[in-house]
Amino acid sequence: MWKRSALALVATAAIVGSSAAAVAADSGTASAAATTAGSRQVTNVRHAYVSGKAVASGGEIHGIALTQANRPFEMDVATLPELAADGINTVDLYVTEYQASPYANSIYDSTFTPSPARVKAVINLAHSYGMAVELMPVVWNKGAYAARTDYVPGNVNEWFNSYRAMITKWAKVAAATNTEIFCVGTEYSRLQPRTTQWRRVISAVRAVDPTSQLTYMMAIGAKQAVHYWGRLDMIGVSPYYSLSSAAVPTVAQLDRAWNHYLPPLRRLSRTYHRPVLFDELGYQSQVQAAMTPWQTRTESPSEQAQANAYQAAINVTHGKSWLRGLIFFTWGPPVVGPVDTGYEPEGKLAECVMAQSWSSSSTTTSLLPACLTAGTAS
Repeated sequence: MWKRSALALVATAAIVGSSAAAVAADSGTASAAATTAGSRQVTNVRHAYVSGKAVASGGEIHGIALTQANRPFEMDVATLPELAADGINTVDLYVTEYQASPYANSIYDSTFTPSPARVKAVINLAHSYGMAVELMPVVWNKGAYAARTDYVPGNVNEWFNSYRAMITKWAKVAAATNTEIFCVGTEYSRLQPRTTQWRRVISAVRAVDPTSQLTYMMAIGAKQAVHYWGRLDMIGVSPYYSLSSAAVPTVAQLDRAWNHYLPPLRRLSRTYHRPVLFDELGYQSQVQAAMTPWQTRTESPSEQAQANAYQAAINVTHGKSWLRGLIFFTWGPPVVGPVDTGYEPEGKLAECVMAQSWSSSSTTTSLLPACLTAGTAS
């Protein structure tokens, strides 16, 4: 477990503007060297740094979710300089709306729905640190947990009327703040075949937000096809593939496992002439992190397993013209320090992997994670 000094984080804020404007000429090749601390290891893989400003014009997305669905719309804003120093160029903001049941016909503000003013303030703050923003409204079931993939409203037309009103409210926020990416929907698998309705949603969003890049996030494995990718700018997916059942698979093993899943995504990109965005992908810091990563489990802690999964995901999305990049799930402080098994990479080897892969070569050494600058991950 490691932390930057408070002084280093404060100093980042002063330089992030100039750092985010520069694009390093680092190569994307891997080195055999590694940073180690006992059995903990971070492979020294340096990919090209990409600024947040470049995202608006098609640059590779190196992102992480800054807020979560059905949680207070709060985040540790003091760590925004830390994210910028790590090379994060895009933050994803989940905004939660609610419905009463999986069969309900209306959507409404409730417990954790933030005000538009609050969301605008956070977007502007992220922009001030040189990062792009994806705004992702999410409809949450108000009662017992129900997956969005299983929503089946009793009256589909009424639900979509309510949904359009909700989504355009947030699209106006995106337009007012020059938000770079706007997600028109997330994993509504059983509603995906309603092509005409989704095209109306997309048209309504375009009418109030003509500049944001639009995407829809499809759950991998959904049997219901999406036929409106051509109306969007990116094909969003949440690629929680089960890559390995090994306790701590190597990066090379995970790289090879990814090759099994990429061809269908590439065909989808070719069919619709749109790039694919890994719009949400997370791994817990525990053994078997790459097995059924969509399921929250409790296993023995392992920062290495999470870090290896992060490195493989970064490797597979880098340098492919048909892949825009990825957004990791999710940012936030570990709950119980080094024994934490949550998805959050902060203060773990996984954050070290992001910084090693994505940070700018012009970033002041003292602002990088200690596991890189001191040669250990202690």
